[in-house]
Amino acid sequence: MEDLLVSAVVETVLGILRSAGLQEVSAVWGLKNDLESLESIFCTIQLVLQCAETKQRKSQALQNWLWKLKQAAYDAENILDRVATEGFRQRADSERESRMTSSLVNELEIYGRDEEKEMIMEKMLDNMREQDDLSIYAIWGMGGLGKTTLAQMIYNDERMERHFELRIWVCVSDDFSIQRLVKAILESIDGEVCNISELDPLQRLLQERLRGKNFFLVLDDVWNENHELWDRLREVLRCGSKGSMVIVTTRIEKVAFMKATVGVHRIGYLSEDDSWSLFRQRAFTTGDGKENFVAIGKAIVKKCGGVPLAIKALGSLMHFKTHESEWLAIKESEIWQLSDDENAFYPL
Repeated sequence: MEDLLVSAVVETVLGILRSAGLQEVSAVWGLKNDLESLESIFCTIQLVLQCAETKQRKSQALQNWLWKLKQAAYDAENILDRVATEGFRQRADSERESRMTSSLVNELEIYGRDEEKEMIMEKMLDNMREQDDLSIYAIWGMGGLGKTTLAQMIYNDERMERHFELRIWVCVSDDFSIQRLVKAILESIDGEVCNISELDPLQRLLQERLRGKNFFLVLDDVWNENHELWDRLREVLRCGSKGSMVIVTTRIEKVAFMKATVGVHRIGYLSEDDSWSLFRQRAFTTGDGKENFVAIGKAIVKKCGGVPLAIKALGSLMHFKTHESEWLAIKESEIWQLSDDENAFYPL
């Protein structure tokens, strides 16, 4: 089913890239060229996928290629999240808000994460009372499962606002530069651009900001496996007061267990009920005449394996399919019929 999922994700990403809101943010903050380049890449992927439909769908080489494209599409969502977060940060600056920047979350589009959220928060708040050192919790799982969303839910919970003097959000990605991260943390705390370029004064200023403060830091989307770099950053952060916490999100198991000091949570797949609720929200509009597609839609959702990003992408795609034959064509596509080995090699 890889080509089906990639097509759905690509179409969704292109829709976001062409949205008026994102275009406005990109123009104001100098990201227009980057987004145009990204749109060009995804248009090319879309054309190549159309050509791929004429090839053998069960070819292992083709499936490998499609799986890589799917991962690239998932990564694109993280890029767009970063753009949205930056837009919020800049807007907060213009309004002279005294609080640090936050990562926005749309609670109306979240299903099946409340239990995980409560479990993590309970453990975090218990550790606040018991740990003398900086506590680090990791959320680990494959791309598209909603690690960032889960971290956002925790970050924006009112209990976290009450318990912590400072809340800080930094998207790390593959650039684990100590200088960049320290600067990003400072900018999140102060709500303004930091013009210091040298590492030593950056570290001293950050320790000044954190010293004696009870802080909560999210390091989202961490890839780097270098112990030395991580130890250096952790030392800079150890100046906070007792009970300070860090959440790291990552898709790499080794990174999760290397960084965590109080626990690792492997994010789960959505249940069938939650998967259907998420799909239904995207695919159906009240009074659109698609009620007779429910059984077909549930069959499609079941094959998504509980991956939120795949479910959202397919739901958005099916929203524009108005004929039952189109829904049946996707449900009965041969691409769903992968062998057990292929499913193991190309996970959802």
